[in-house]
Amino acid sequence: MTRAALAKDEAEVRRIDATLQPLWALFKQHGSLRVVYAAANLLGLTQAQPPRPILPLGAVERERIREALGQVSDGTRDPENASAVTVRRALSDVALSE
Repeated sequence: MTRAALAKDEAEVRRIDATLQPLWALFKQHGSLRVVYAAANLLGLTQAQPPRPILPLGAVERERIREALGQVSDGTRDPENASAVTVRRALSDVALSE
């Protein structure tokens, strides 16, 4: 998304944003930090937990994140789906910075 924005490719930015809407909704509901930790764990990138006093998300929330990641990665939201790779790379960058 950043590359598209820097290239002033508004259509690509909108497409990526639309693809990631399931995750954006979870960010708004639970906080982006907690969602990113849970998503990175679900993708097998790390088993890290958020720093205290921030609590990890529960099983129900993690299942919703799994479903949202599935929508992004299986093309349900994006039939041309380059975004699944983008999500994995972004979460890998976060996990590596821990």
